[in-house]
Amino acid sequence: MNIAQVRRAAPPAPSCFTHENWIAYLHTIQNHAKVNSRPFAAGVYRPEFSFCADCTLVHSVFMSRKGLCNPSALRVFLIKKEAVTHE
Repeated sequence: MNIAQVRRAAPPAPSCFTHENWIAYLHTIQNHAKVNSRPFAAGVYRPEFSFCADCTLVHSVFMSRKGLCNPSALRVFLIKKEAVTHE
């Protein structure tokens, strides 16, 4: 994907990124990461993409102190149903 395509397909930046840094990050990861680690599939943002995986401890602490660290931003939580068997 080129930068214009990323800009159009990207969700809003999480609070730990500026808008431009978010776009640059997504563009870089999309074009250089392994296929299953990319933020976009077929041009659509994958909500299960973990942008926190590349975060450093120093940055996460800094963002946490500013109240800007939110690892669950833009994530989809899958609800697992457990089958219950009765004897």
